Amino acid sequence: MLLISGGRELRRLTARLCLIELVAWGVLYYSFAVYLAAMQDELGWSSATFAGGFSLALLVAGLAAPIVGRWIDRHGGRRLMVAGALAGGVGVAVWSIAHSPPVYFAGWILIGAGMAGTLYTPAFATIVRSHPGESRHAILVVTLIGALASTLFMPLASGLGESLGWRGGLLVLAAVMVAVITPLALGLPAPAADKAVNTAAPGPSGEVPGRFRLLASSLMIADAAGVAVQAYLVLFLVERGLPLAAAAGIAGLAGAAKIAGRLATAAGHRISALAVMRLSLLLTAAVLLLPLLQAGTAAAIAMVLGIGATTGARTILRPLVVLELFGRRDFGRSSGLLQLCTALTKAAGPIAFGLLLTALGWSWAWSLLALLLVASAAAMHGLRPTPEPMLEPRGALAPGDLSP
Repeated sequence: MLLISGGRELRRLTARLCLIELVAWGVLYYSFAVYLAAMQDELGWSSATFAGGFSLALLVAGLAAPIVGRWIDRHGGRRLMVAGALAGGVGVAVWSIAHSPPVYFAGWILIGAGMAGTLYTPAFATIVRSHPGESRHAILVVTLIGALASTLFMPLASGLGESLGWRGGLLVLAAVMVAVITPLALGLPAPAADKAVNTAAPGPSGEVPGRFRLLASSLMIADAAGVAVQAYLVLFLVERGLPLAAAAGIAGLAGAAKIAGRLATAAGHRISALAVMRLSLLLTAAVLLLPLLQAGTAAAIAMVLGIGATTGARTILRPLVVLELFGRRDFGRSSGLLQLCTALTKAAGPIAFGLLLTALGWSWAWSLLALLLVASAAAMHGLRPTPEPMLEPRGALAPGDLSP
């Protein structure tokens, strides 16, 4: 079983974070799509207003990511995740009583704070902070369980909506958020147990910022292209001659492929995460070109499966690359800054691609996305892992880790 790997303490931590991610993603992220139609029927606002609340939460989470990372570096994840559960639960409750856009947006601001305090970034930072030498497998397990959030919570939210209405359903989900995540978060390692982490500035002042800028630039390019692919995937398949229903069905295969990609990444645990990251970007670029080179359903399916597998792998690889490049010190801050940078590019990606599509047409614009992914992989070629070993003997501490 997946959760058996590692010592008893790591297994307990992983199990707690799995449940936290399952509930947090289910309540804060996936419930919106379930209740959107009911909200539109009752409130009659524009689609932009409803979508604006969700986008606002994502923006708040991105802006808060560096603050969250610094907090975990210094204090651990316990109090942060408790605060995230409370903020998210209160935000969902405010959303449930919204009768005007200002109240609606206020709820989503709180939900964004809850996302920042409970979703993958703080979970990964908590794992790396307490078990840096065994983090890869634990991160894999957390992402696999987190991927089941839509499978569990979308039907649950739908059933609650049918029996209690969308407002009642949200109140129940808010209660679940607080009641489940709060005790789980309180059981996370206390700050005193995590003192093995040195929070000093990571390495020479000139070297790390330059490497960080290179990594951030590479990931920003990759994420801008990746989010454009996700946003326009169905339309691209339709443009290549597939019926809309078939295109949507094929696009849905990406979800299952993500799990396969994450499992494949775990199987290659002895290979550098940075090398696998570069390979995943090149593979994504290659499969994007398949429907341009060969028309038909088979090429479309192969492309979608390839996109899903490589995208799923990069969910795990991203924190591991940060760990390889910069070590444990300030892992949370580095991850948070990366999340902030990529959140801004993700927001701009679909708009930029829409402009390219108008100017160049589908074939050239889609090919340019593949070229951007190749450029991202090429830029990462100049990065080298930190001398600090990624995999350490269990219980071993790096020099300087015993801070007073």
